[in-house]
Amino acid sequence: MLVIFMNLTFWNIGRRCATVRLADTQPTVDLSDVTFITPFALLYLGMFLRSFNAQGKSFVVKLPQEQKVMDYLTRQQFWDRFNFDADKGTMGGIQWRPTLTSLNDIVDLDRRIPNLAEGLAYEVTQILAANAVALPVIPIEEVVAELVQNFVDHAGKQIAAFMVQYYPRIHTFSIAIGDCGQGIRARLSSQPQYAFLRKRPHREAVMEAFQYGVSAKPQGGAGFSTILEGVETLEGELRLATGDEYVIASKGKRRAGPMGFPLSGVQVELVFQVPNT
Repeated sequence: MLVIFMNLTFWNIGRRCATVRLADTQPTVDLSDVTFITPFALLYLGMFLRSFNAQGKSFVVKLPQEQKVMDYLTRQQFWDRFNFDADKGTMGGIQWRPTLTSLNDIVDLDRRIPNLAEGLAYEVTQILAANAVALPVIPIEEVVAELVQNFVDHAGKQIAAFMVQYYPRIHTFSIAIGDCGQGIRARLSSQPQYAFLRKRPHREAVMEAFQYGVSAKPQGGAGFSTILEGVETLEGELRLATGDEYVIASKGKRRAGPMGFPLSGVQVELVFQVPNT
């Protein structure tokens, strides 16, 4: 029998989640063929699990055959964060963990932690420094702090999560953050001036949120525009998934497409190509 192995990334994790038979009493999440998984895909999968676990659904997981993937998920505390028993491949109720770990682990964003956004931004710069990553420190720090604070402010009861990964062989730095809360369209359309978005495609709400001054807060705010400006200054790419669509912003251009699964909340990946020094 031919076995096709799989890298899970921004581009296919939605479609993988769509293969889970949610009508089953205890659906199976099949990771047996996975040979590589990016931070975004890992957080998206985690938010998929949290979203349905909050509705009383528990899952069984087929563990990765690739030992490197098993080691990575363990090192990132995936099993702990999303309450799996890695030996049995089962999941029960979610246990919220407000404890910050190292940036090589998944960090749950608990608003009760003082100066969380600034603290994480500083830790990210320390990872860059430790790996001699040639990215400007202050712009990275500002983007991370703004991004984290945005999710802390809007995630609601569903705690957001955050992680980073530097890939020295391909000179790429990746930041992933996500929640499984209301999502951009629902949050924006709760304000009278954006009520027209309520039945519009998710991508239209995202494009609106990218505009300066557009915010779900009654008093307004910079919203995603500050984050987007910082990412583009750093010549990076912002990939955002919400509902059943994604939006990519890079080099002043925008494009959108189907995510493959209608996951609640917002999930973001920032990707920076690092100069090869």
